[in-house]
Amino acid sequence: MENIDQEKMIEILKKVSFFSGFTGEDLKLISGFMQWIRFEEGDIIIKEGTIEKTFFLIIKGKVSIKKKTWLGSLKRAIDMISAGQIFGEMAFITGKPRTADIIAEEETYVLRFNAEDVLKDESKYAHILVKFYKKFAEALSERLAKADRELVNLSM
Repeated sequence: MENIDQEKMIEILKKVSFFSGFTGEDLKLISGFMQWIRFEEGDIIIKEGTIEKTFFLIIKGKVSIKKKTWLGSLKRAIDMISAGQIFGEMAFITGKPRTADIIAEEETYVLRFNAEDVLKDESKYAHILVKFYKKFAEALSERLAKADRELVNLSM
């Protein structure tokens, strides 16, 4: 995915479900402030506790989400996410420290979005932010529903 021109990027983005509802013009604007990054298996993409207002969208590959246990230094895998899914959106929204480690489980390509890039010209990107926040709400709702199902299964 190195040296992809803007038109090719837009064609790739159109195929990603996260961008359903975004116009061609939206995708053109987005392609100007996103960053394509490749990670190898085992690479730490996000470290729990760090502060960074970014979110990521997986284009290819999968990552595990690991959190500290009550023992402090031990980490437990709590989920696995793959192509088409996002992570890091809570820090993008709040600016608070990361709540988990995110580790590439195989060769993984992501798009990285930095809040400062979007907010530096908020009037230009306001409609895109609204669409991002709608997608964040959908993703967080799905995760909450999954956690509820898992909690119910644990109590049976």
